[in-house]
Amino acid sequence: MASHLHFCIHDVGHGNCAVVTAPSGRRLMLDCGHNGDANWRPSKHYAHQDIDRLFLLNLDQDHLSDLPAVLRRTRVSALQINPSITQSRLCQMKPQGLTHELDEAYVQLPTYADDISSYTHFDWDGARINVFWNVYGRPFTDTNNLSLAVFITYGEFCILFAGDLETPGWRQLFVRPAFRTLLARVNILVASHHGRRNGQCEEVMKTMRPDVVVFSDDSIQYGTQETDAWYRKYATGLTDHSTPACARNPDNMRYVLTTRRDGFLGIEGYSNGGICIRTSRQSAPRVERTGATLLTGLQPTTPYANQLMGGFENTGINSAKAMLRHDEQNQGLAGLGSYLMRNGGRY
Repeated sequence: MASHLHFCIHDVGHGNCAVVTAPSGRRLMLDCGHNGDANWRPSKHYAHQDIDRLFLLNLDQDHLSDLPAVLRRTRVSALQINPSITQSRLCQMKPQGLTHELDEAYVQLPTYADDISSYTHFDWDGARINVFWNVYGRPFTDTNNLSLAVFITYGEFCILFAGDLETPGWRQLFVRPAFRTLLARVNILVASHHGRRNGQCEEVMKTMRPDVVVFSDDSIQYGTQETDAWYRKYATGLTDHSTPACARNPDNMRYVLTTRRDGFLGIEGYSNGGICIRTSRQSAPRVERTGATLLTGLQPTTPYANQLMGGFENTGINSAKAMLRHDEQNQGLAGLGSYLMRNGGRY
């Protein structure tokens, strides 16, 4: 079986926290928001663990609300922000004053001697990391359009974390040939600005055409969050074999996954382009049976499918629950939910 990276997209409401684990066990963290309602904090979940690099994709509170505790309780080796945002510039951007978390970020930044904040690309445990950003004052002076856009490529698999980029920020990055080249490789997009309408960019999505789009967001409160249909137009989709076909969705396709609906997302990105996604909640509440499996691009009888499914089909629901209880302890999975899969060979 091909090697893979494991991605944890944690359910932190209107915020972001994602952790990448390499086959060797090394880790990256992208943002460190927390979920107060569920009493979940990355500083507790990953306490005393090594984090090779912590990316702050956006310098707003929902992306770094647990930062001081993360820096105290975990062993972060490097910290990366948009290097064009100095502390004095950030003070101008936030005239109401900096939060304790932002103060902590700038206090800690000089302690990272390798100046990771200026890196645009580097290799990490078999993966390639590419980081893009817009430069302060050219013309942007807002935190959203100065977000980091981080591509993580592992063989034929590629995921993009887009921070809180808005349409103008996307378009400024889109003029770069290297950025467009990477867009065309993306399998999974973690949507900018939690999927909000002002993060949409048609030319970017037409170039990207991801398999699926992920929103890290809270329950719907505003019309600007109602963007599933727009993103669905540009995603190729994953086939949902856990539910019977219906007139509304005869092909049983999923195009958009959200933490508000699906909960915690565990994603495995394989070097041959294969994808597995497990959720902590059922993707379709109308389905009564537990432990639904969702497959895309392969038949469940193939050896590759059986290996990746880890016995879900053959060992029954009780064994599947036992397997996920183990994941619950190690990856923060809240319970047995849905399972999505696609075989390799997209390119």
